[in-house]
Amino acid sequence: MGTYGNKELLGEQNAADQPHIGKVIKLVMEKKRMKVADLKHALGRKGGAIYYILRQKYIPVPMLLRISELLDENLLEFYKPKISQPSMGKKEAEDLREEIARLHEEMKLLKKENEIFREVLTIRKNA
Repeated sequence: MGTYGNKELLGEQNAADQPHIGKVIKLVMEKKRMKVADLKHALGRKGGAIYYILRQKYIPVPMLLRISELLDENLLEFYKPKISQPSMGKKEAEDLREEIARLHEEMKLLKKENEIFREVLTIRKNA
């Protein structure tokens, strides 16, 4: 995903405020030199629909996710939860990283196992 932070895109605006998402999308498009026509084509929409989106303070999450993918920018990062989240200690963070790494390895092994099962099933069907 892109590397633009809230403050970089929104300037001196208070990043804790909920931004006008249409303006954020327009700013990202400008930084990436993307035209409305490019977004229109990628979304399969009419030009008027894109201008409508760019005027909206809020848009549905599925549309926001799709636009995020097309712009290669996580637009959801501009929305901060209104509840405070406790910070995580170094030990907890390291434990989570280790667990994630272990789960990735386990997932790789399971994928290989599934491939073997598929091959066995194919062989049995052809026998």
